[in-house]
Amino acid sequence: MLQNPELHYLDNAATTIVAPEVADVIDKAMREHWANPSSLYAPGARSEEALNAARAAVARTLGCKSKELYFTSCGSEGNNLALLGAAQTRTFGKGIVVSGFEHPSVQRPLERLAAQGYHVTVVAPQPDGTLDMGRMLEAVDKNTILVACMMVNNEIGTRNDVERLAAEVKRRNSRIIVHVDAVQAWMRVPIKLDNIDTLAVSGHKIHAPKGVGALYLSDRLVQAFQPPYLGGEQERGLRPGTENLPYAMGLAAAATRLAGSIRSRDKAMRALNDRLRAGRPVLGVCVGEQIMFERGMEHGDGTPGLGLIKGDVELLDADVVPHMGWDTVEAPEGSVLLKGVENERFYFVHSFAAMSASPADTSADQLDFGDAEEHVTWCTYGRSRFVAAYERGPLFATQFHPEKSAEAGAQLLRNWVATF
Repeated sequence: MLQNPELHYLDNAATTIVAPEVADVIDKAMREHWANPSSLYAPGARSEEALNAARAAVARTLGCKSKELYFTSCGSEGNNLALLGAAQTRTFGKGIVVSGFEHPSVQRPLERLAAQGYHVTVVAPQPDGTLDMGRMLEAVDKNTILVACMMVNNEIGTRNDVERLAAEVKRRNSRIIVHVDAVQAWMRVPIKLDNIDTLAVSGHKIHAPKGVGALYLSDRLVQAFQPPYLGGEQERGLRPGTENLPYAMGLAAAATRLAGSIRSRDKAMRALNDRLRAGRPVLGVCVGEQIMFERGMEHGDGTPGLGLIKGDVELLDADVVPHMGWDTVEAPEGSVLLKGVENERFYFVHSFAAMSASPADTSADQLDFGDAEEHVTWCTYGRSRFVAAYERGPLFATQFHPEKSAEAGAQLLRNWVATF
């Protein structure tokens, strides 16, 4: 949690604030699980048991076996370990195909492999920054041994259909290794490992500390895998060095904390997007409007919303919060929801609201509102002028409660139903 209430932290793509409950798990582990997990005496055995439990918890969030999950120090190490180790497992060719928007921890290992005689083909993205699936697949030939593509771009946030890419690559040659950098995707979007051989994630993107990550390495590769560095037998001999048990437990706690919410969020998001794609009206009320925005800033944390409306949801600036009671709104010309009730009062109960609104880029979710006009209704409370209602195509939302707003609310609902 931020110690400075005046600071609004918006750089979660770079690093997140460690969740208090995760910090508590790490602190307790440092005091209670101090022994080396490789030691044969009782405290060591307890540490090993805790390490195995942490590994299983992280593996569950990825949908892999525990023995396919290896703890690392970060996503960059995971990418290096996967690429430098996996390339040597294939001898039938020297071809590598990679997208043109990868993190340096993918680019530079591949530059080293190119210097060693591998043929690296870099495929530029499309003008909108998304994966050029067709050109990636065109570059795959009989000499290709490795294809790499990140799931969510770390600079502009574009989401790439790596599951489809992996399936198409395997259809061409099942022996080609597919690596995915999922550092920005893990615990934000669903991950399916079908046809993916190696995948790297990091802890400090999900409210765990810096210095811990994980690598999924399919059992299909383990026997022939050549780790780039050598040492002890930790992590099945693929990543030597005494394990950082407290941080591994912290990573597991952070992932478990988010696992339930991502499953329910994904299910709801799929249903919502399917409805919007079909042009069927959707109405969000109160918190239902707030979650349609990009982020919620409660406690200073930038919690992701559905991203259907560009803007952040912030605490109202007023002498008395929550805003509770009847208030007038400023309806724009052409509003469908507020037609006939532009000058009426509506009932509000809320402490947070969006102070701005504009069309969001929804291309990653294959949502296109076309030329649909945007209508934003405003309300002022205290020193805050906030979004009271939003309309764009089939997407509708209100911060107030129409179901509690007497005849004005009933008319608004009739207006909405008339759009079906």
